[in-house]
Amino acid sequence: FKALGTIAKYDRLSLERGKGAGCYKSINRLAGEIGMDPRQFRRSVDKLVARGYIQKTPRGEVWEGYVL
Repeated sequence: FKALGTIAKYDRLSLERGKGAGCYKSINRLAGEIGMDPRQFRRSVDKLVARGYIQKTPRGEVWEGYVL
């Protein structure tokens, strides 16, 4: 659940800054913050989505956001 905590950190910060809810940091950056391989982080995110803890949201053509 390290991935969830890292996503939650940025989801909260974006709301405090008035930009709306969501975490739009790159997988590499989020994984790097907790010392996790980006591929492992992506698998963790996929599990969190499957279990309903977070949602992936489209943002442009390339970027994804994660919302709690």
